[in-house]
Amino acid sequence: MHGKNMPYVVPVQSFIEYMKTAVVRRVIDAGVTTIFLEEPEFWARAGYSTPFKEEWQKFYGFPWRPQHESAENTYLSSKLKYHLYYNAIQQVSDYAKTYGRSKGKNIRVYIATHSLVNYSSWKIVSPEASLASLPGIDGYIAQCGPELHGNPPISTASRKNAYSRTPSSNTARWSR
Repeated sequence: MHGKNMPYVVPVQSFIEYMKTAVVRRVIDAGVTTIFLEEPEFWARAGYSTPFKEEWQKFYGFPWRPQHESAENTYLSSKLKYHLYYNAIQQVSDYAKTYGRSKGKNIRVYIATHSLVNYSSWKIVSPEASLASLPGIDGYIAQCGPELHGNPPISTASRKNAYSRTPSSNTARWSR
């Protein structure tokens, strides 16, 4: 649920509980043994909703500050976005593993994501670089497709060749 004029869900605790009980539990009960948690991310420009402001107050202990007003506020906003999805993925993946074991199943959990290069280019904040350190995550699934071929090049040294190099960073699959 994201894109132009589409909001991101702020992964507050009630959303995490919904993911655990209404989604993960349900699919495990239906026989699923591999779960793909897709694109844990925020647009960098996001962070103005009431739930985000409430999470800011809880996390920092002081009132929300608009990120467009200073570099420090932008940093604090991005740090919270990172934390919110890291925490959500940690809780949901741990739940999937624990619930699966209680049903005698070995549940595998992967993060489906684009590359850090693309996220940086698209101005997206994600904890993806740290998610592999979570015990509940078994690996990553790279999301790549034809839309990546039009991704603006990171380097301006050779615009002609940079377009064809950018998608190649999206074709790997990593797992433990």
